[in-house]
Amino acid sequence: MPGADGWTTGSPRTLALETSGHVYVAGQTLTFFPGFEKQGQEDTFVMKIDPAGARQWVQQTGGVGRDRPSGVVTDGKGNVFVGGSSDTVFPGRTNLYNQTDVFLMKFNSNGEMY
Repeated sequence: MPGADGWTTGSPRTLALETSGHVYVAGQTLTFFPGFEKQGQEDTFVMKIDPAGARQWVQQTGGVGRDRPSGVVTDGKGNVFVGGSSDTVFPGRTNLYNQTDVFLMKFNSNGEMY
């Protein structure tokens, strides 16, 4: 991802476009975004970009291994859903099979995770 503010190592994997023109990007990063700490080998990030191209918010999360988002959708009410796979355990969660598992995250329009 381009930018001079420290977010140059994200790899976008999927995006969604709202009817309002906002774009949601989900991807993975090998480092960290400003205000976050690296959690593992590859963390998942979710970013909201306004119609003018300015970043509104970003969230970064993950476990100690590889976390890979594979889809992002909006519900028309400002909520954003991100799904993917992980070979690790997210903070406060369990990995059912101790191998690659799936995850689903929900964010509101302000970037707060439910």
